[in-house]
Amino acid sequence: MKRLILFCLMCLTIILTSCSQSPDYSVLEEEEIKDLPTVSGYIKELQTNKKEYQGYKIFDSADDKKVVVISSGNGKSVVKVNQVEQSSKDTAITILQTDQASEHENSYVVVQIEEIVGAFYVFERVEYEEAQ
Repeated sequence: MKRLILFCLMCLTIILTSCSQSPDYSVLEEEEIKDLPTVSGYIKELQTNKKEYQGYKIFDSADDKKVVVISSGNGKSVVKVNQVEQSSKDTAITILQTDQASEHENSYVVVQIEEIVGAFYVFERVEYEEAQ
């Protein structure tokens, strides 16, 4: 009975991992962002007029890839990409906000992804520290 349950769990894991995959993506640094004038202009707007805007915006890049700017709405934490997943129905980016203070008024992360399949989602992963 235990072997049957273990076998079913292994099969389920294999099926789930084959359904979702991690697409090709990269987190763009400041120098790379400067080469994308529309993205750079949007980030400047986030730092001046939209300091409290929390959300994302998708841009097309010159090499037929998608560029996603995800902003936190504050400068109290740094936004990092935790995971990018893609299935046949959707694309999802999971971000993580750290306790580290950002150098920006509205902290953000810029992700370049090969393509966005289906619906697009951004999730925030919350991580708690143990009290000392």
